[in-house]
Amino acid sequence: MALSYTPAEALARGFLETEASSSLAESVRIIPIDDRGATAGPIRIGRNVIVRDGCILCSGVSVGDNTVIGNNSVIRSGVHIGQDCVLSHLVCVEGLAFLDDRVRVAALTHLTGGCVLEPDVRIGARVAAVTDHSLPWHPGPQPEGRPPIFRNACRIGSGSTILGDVEIGAHTVVAAGSLVTRSLPPGVVAYGVPASIQRDS
Repeated sequence: MALSYTPAEALARGFLETEASSSLAESVRIIPIDDRGATAGPIRIGRNVIVRDGCILCSGVSVGDNTVIGNNSVIRSGVHIGQDCVLSHLVCVEGLAFLDDRVRVAALTHLTGGCVLEPDVRIGARVAAVTDHSLPWHPGPQPEGRPPIFRNACRIGSGSTILGDVEIGAHTVVAAGSLVTRSLPPGVVAYGVPASIQRDS
């Protein structure tokens, strides 16, 4: 089995299911088997989806109707992307992340595996959402962190870092360049390193 396929090759082999109204660039690569030798099933693409040049889509990805994925983005195994979403170029979404409907993610952003973005979330450019709260750097098994959760319609400013075990409340705004080390309640504005609540949103 090849390491990756074009969309046409993946369609022919049953690794890709897509609606005729959708457009996947010829340079998109379909990855049927992950680094552990496992597969999460075929990739499913809804109606009127656009996947631009250079994207990598791994097994088990699902993409809802009217969504756009920008150039050279990487969508890892088992990721769900809802309807009417826009992911800009050079976005990395790690395995099993869940992006609900109408999510917007700007360029050069990294979303860690298993994170959840509820409807209408907006993520700025160069945001890093990670699982860790520390970097232990010791041999053997590493402690498992809980990925961040982004509640309905929250806004994350460009250049921010969101650590693991953090929940951003609904309609909360995190200003650009912030380091979020603890959960934030709904409806506030927070910023700083580390971020602290400044006022209601």
